[in-house]
Amino acid sequence: MLTNLNWLSAGRVFPPPEEADRLNRYHTNEQLFLSDHPDTWKDAFRALADSRRIRDGQVDALLGYPSFLSTRTADLVCGEGPKIQSQADTAAFVQMLEEEQVFASLYEAFLDVSRYGNGVLVLHEKRAEAVSPQRWFPILDPDDGKTVKAQVLAWPTGLDESGRYTALSVEIHTKGQVETRKYGFDGETGTIGELDGVPLTTETGFSLPAVQVLTNRTHTGDYFGVDDYTAVNALMQKLLWRLACVDRVLDRHSSPSLTGPSDCLEYDEESREYVYRSGSYFSRDEGATPEIQYLTWDGKLEESFEEIRLLLEQLAILTELGPAAFTARKTSGGDIPLQDKVTRLRQRNHATVKNILCMLAEKNGVSLAFGDFSLCWPGEALEDGAGLV
Repeated sequence: MLTNLNWLSAGRVFPPPEEADRLNRYHTNEQLFLSDHPDTWKDAFRALADSRRIRDGQVDALLGYPSFLSTRTADLVCGEGPKIQSQADTAAFVQMLEEEQVFASLYEAFLDVSRYGNGVLVLHEKRAEAVSPQRWFPILDPDDGKTVKAQVLAWPTGLDESGRYTALSVEIHTKGQVETRKYGFDGETGTIGELDGVPLTTETGFSLPAVQVLTNRTHTGDYFGVDDYTAVNALMQKLLWRLACVDRVLDRHSSPSLTGPSDCLEYDEESREYVYRSGSYFSRDEGATPEIQYLTWDGKLEESFEEIRLLLEQLAILTELGPAAFTARKTSGGDIPLQDKVTRLRQRNHATVKNILCMLAEKNGVSLAFGDFSLCWPGEALEDGAGLV
């Protein structure tokens, strides 16, 4: 947790060590979203293979579960963007939102809410830009660890010929203002250099900070939202390992070995080994001679498929998507966990989205106060003033 701006000083390390756990989690979750096995997962699979004396313990497929989870969530929360219902004439404002793709940015932010726990939007004159929470460093009140004193965005810039960053850009957002700074930066060691010039403070024209944050579930012990991946990571690892084991068994069965009497073998002079030539003919004079047959074994596939089914059921429960989300069946009114999750995310971020729209309206001369309009989220019907106000 950061409670001041002292970490933005010459000689300090960026990113700040206090945020290392959060940023490492973001990096892991980004890899999962992009269907790329994190290094920690590769190590876990390698350890499982070693403990079971499996030579090839590689698990190739990620199957896109994390990407599916986040995309499904964002689709249902705001796939089409919320609608504005107001007594005022907002047609021109709505057209501006569509032209500037504000709701497309809102969708990207909700993807981040799922995969990171928070989605960060930066407001400009007519648009809202979704930026990675990996650039986001909120300054919190040390007394409660929840109240935000400033929203800081910081990221390395200025690549040199060797591909190393040489500068650190910083934006410090407060109500109605943004302070921009630029520092020298050693991209190899991550060390912040001296401040380049004088910090520039600019009036944004917004009544609130231009950085607005969407949030997943939170709890009293942490300001940051809880992502959708952490709770199911162990399940996904177990499921992928079991699928890989089944795949290995099926591969072995597709190229089986033969058993039979020893007189079926011929000595090969070149290899100096006894080999079986499948085109040869062997006479059989004794009924007790073993038959030539394929060597098979019980791979316990039925038990494996049962475990896979149970793991998928638990995955559906813990992700709150419900069994329907993992099938081709269209979501129905009976998918209560899915509806609860969507409703919770909308209600948790409803006021923030309204504030974003109010700030953009105010900036562009549109009279749209917070209490003067309602939002209709996708799938809701606004009739006679119904809906979230």
